[in-house]
Amino acid sequence: MNAEQLTNEVKQRGEMITEKDFSNIHFQGVNISGGVFIKVNFDHCDFTNANFQQAVFTECSFQHANFHQTNLKDTTFVTGNLQHATFTKITFTSTNLLQSNLSSVSFIECVFDFFKFVDCNLQQSKMNRTQAQKAVLLQSNLSSVDFSNTTLEGCVMIDCQFGENEFTETELIRCFFQKANFEGVDFSGKNLEMCQFSETELKECDFSNSNIKQGGFAKANLLKSKFDNANLMMANMVETNLIGASMKNANLEHALLIKAQMKGSNLSSAKLPMAVMTELQAEYTNFSGADFTYADLSHAKLNYADFSNAEFTQAKLHEIEEKNALWDGSTKSKSQPPNQTKQKAEQWGK
Repeated sequence: MNAEQLTNEVKQRGEMITEKDFSNIHFQGVNISGGVFIKVNFDHCDFTNANFQQAVFTECSFQHANFHQTNLKDTTFVTGNLQHATFTKITFTSTNLLQSNLSSVSFIECVFDFFKFVDCNLQQSKMNRTQAQKAVLLQSNLSSVDFSNTTLEGCVMIDCQFGENEFTETELIRCFFQKANFEGVDFSGKNLEMCQFSETELKECDFSNSNIKQGGFAKANLLKSKFDNANLMMANMVETNLIGASMKNANLEHALLIKAQMKGSNLSSAKLPMAVMTELQAEYTNFSGADFTYADLSHAKLNYADFSNAEFTQAKLHEIEEKNALWDGSTKSKSQPPNQTKQKAEQWGK
C-alpha cells in the first residue's frame, strides 16, 4: 500500500478502512480527507504534506509517526495511540483528540486554534515554539510537559494534572484553569495577567516577581506558595487558602481577599490600599510595614498578628478580633472610627 493506493481506497471507493497494518509506510502527500479508519496501525509512517481534513480515526495507532505540514483541520482521533509522534508546522483548527495517549509527543512550531484535548495523556510531551488560541483541555494529564517558548492565549483547562513542567519563555494570556493541579510548579517572573486559577491546587507554587494583575484564585489552594514582589493588583482571592504563604512586598491594591485564610503567612511590606479583606482569617500573620490605606478588614480575625509600622489611614477595622496583636509604630489611630450604625444593624434581631 502506498500513498496513491490509499487515496484511491478513500476517495474513489469511499470505503471504511478497518483493522489494517500500514506501519512503516511513506504516505507523503496522501489525501484521506473525510475517511473513516478503525483499528488501523500507522506506526512509524510519514505523513508529510498529507491531507487528513475531516477524517475520523478510532482506536488507531500512530506511534513514532511523522506529521509535517499535515492538514488536520476538523480531524478527530478517538482512543488513539500517538506516543512519540512528531507534529511540525501544523495548524490544528477544530481538531479533536479524545481519550488518546500522546505521551512523549512533540509539537514544534504548531498552532492550536479551537482545539480540544479530552481525557488525554500528554505526559512528557513538548510544545516548543507553539501557539494555542482558545484551545480546550479537559481531564487530561499534562505532567512534565515542556511548554518552552509557547504562547497559551484564551485557553481553558479544566480538571487537568500538571507537575514538573517547563515554562521557560512561556506566555499565559487570559487562560482559565479550573480544578487543575499545579502543585509545586514554578511560575516565578511570568506574565499571568488576567489568568484565572479557580478551585485549583497550587500548593507550594512560586509566583515570585510575577505579574498577575486581575488574576483569579477563588477557592484555590495556595498553601505555602510564594508571591514575593508579585503584582496582584485587583486579584480575586476570595475564600483562597493562603496559609503559610509568603507575600512579602506584594502589590495587592484593590485585591479581593474576602474570607481568605492567611494564618501564619508573611505579608511584610505588602501594598494593600483599598483591598477588601472582610472576614479574613489571619492569625499569627506578619503584616509589618504593610500599607492598608482605605482597606476594609471588617470582621477579620487578626489575633497574634504583627502590624508593627503598618499604615492604616482611613482603613476599616470594624469588629476585628485582635487578641495579642502587635501595633507598635503603626498608624492604627488613623483608621476609620467604629461605625455604630453598622454595629446596631448587625446586632439587630440577634
